[in-house]
Amino acid sequence: MDHSLRHRVSVAIDPEMRGVPGLSMFNQLVVAGILVLIAIAVLETEVHVIRNYGWLMTALKLALFVFFAAEYVLRLWVAPLNPRFRSALQFALTPAALLDLAVLVTFVTPFLGLEAAVFRLLQLTRILRLARLGRYSRAMNLLFDAFRSRSTELMLSALLAFSLMLGASTLLYLVENQAQPEAFGSIPRAMWWAVETL
Repeated sequence: MDHSLRHRVSVAIDPEMRGVPGLSMFNQLVVAGILVLIAIAVLETEVHVIRNYGWLMTALKLALFVFFAAEYVLRLWVAPLNPRFRSALQFALTPAALLDLAVLVTFVTPFLGLEAAVFRLLQLTRILRLARLGRYSRAMNLLFDAFRSRSTELMLSALLAFSLMLGASTLLYLVENQAQPEAFGSIPRAMWWAVETL
């Protein structure tokens, strides 16, 4: 019975064990949870949002911490069923599992006085990993091949565009900060204005 339950859990949470294209309902919940956490990480940088909805964000983060901690433990439990891993420890030492553990640590970083928003953005890589193993793996491989073949040009273009936007936003902040603090009270707000006007 235990093996049967373990196998069903493995199929539900490990895309490699699923055997059919697409993400399981469980992994769709994981993706949704990650997107919520990223949204929270971005919103937490805005003082007005924290002042009015800080309690809600704390409650959501606590619920998602419990969910992701349970998911991590379940992944360790079913890891030996995957032929790639001989033990839970071997799985725990993979870059993907270490990233999952690092994401769990981001939940406690605010209590240690560390900035969590940057670390939470690491969760985007989990979405890419799940999508790569899901239904769109062939399409994503083609997309990645196209990006890889022009990676230098794309990187230089993105760097130039970001540098221009950051420079313009910094100038806007320095010039308009005192006159219009609601629109240009910080560099991110000035950047948002720059993006919005494009």
